[in-house]
Amino acid sequence: MGYGWLVYELVCFWQHLALDVYAGRMMQQAFDETYAILLKSYQTGYQISNQELALILYLSLNWKLFYMELHTTHDQFYDFIQPNQLRAYTGFLRNLVQT
Repeated sequence: MGYGWLVYELVCFWQHLALDVYAGRMMQQAFDETYAILLKSYQTGYQISNQELALILYLSLNWKLFYMELHTTHDQFYDFIQPNQLRAYTGFLRNLVQT
């Protein structure tokens, strides 16, 4: 598969769940239960260290910031850099850091 990048699969899943909680589409308890099931299942096939698990929040922030920058350099993403969308993104990032 790869060397160390498997944790990014968890980052993507974690971030989608966190976004659903932030947007009110999912409760925190459902997030916790769903993520626990994913981790348990994932670890039956791949060994993920505690250090990698601890990095998930920080890698999630990095992932979102990378895509926010990408949106500024490609015209087809113009809608994603409008003030309302940027407020939503920064609100989500602020929420991630505070939780």
